[in-house]
Amino acid sequence: DGDPIDVIVLADPISNGSIVRCEVVGILKLLDRGETDDKLIALAVNSKLIYENDIEVFKTRYPELLNILELWFTNYKGRNKMQSLGYEDRQAAFDLIKSSIR
Repeated sequence: DGDPIDVIVLADPISNGSIVRCEVVGILKLLDRGETDDKLIALAVNSKLIYENDIEVFKTRYPELLNILELWFTNYKGRNKMQSLGYEDRQAAFDLIKSSIR
């Protein structure tokens, strides 16, 4: 969408403006009024979940967490403004990062 990549960091509470080392685990694929507006999903390296570093693991072990993220991001701008296309894996996330750098 022309904006910097959005990153959802799963971690204990942190202050705004903090710099946090993270491990990328996947992408929440979204459409914002027809335009791509993907969100990277990352874990803070000090998170208790850091060893769950694959979106497929989250789909199996923590589906409620992914459901909450998807529900929030598809509704925070109002009803029917955002559409979820589901989640993609870590490799897709790295491909998105590389593409954004170019």
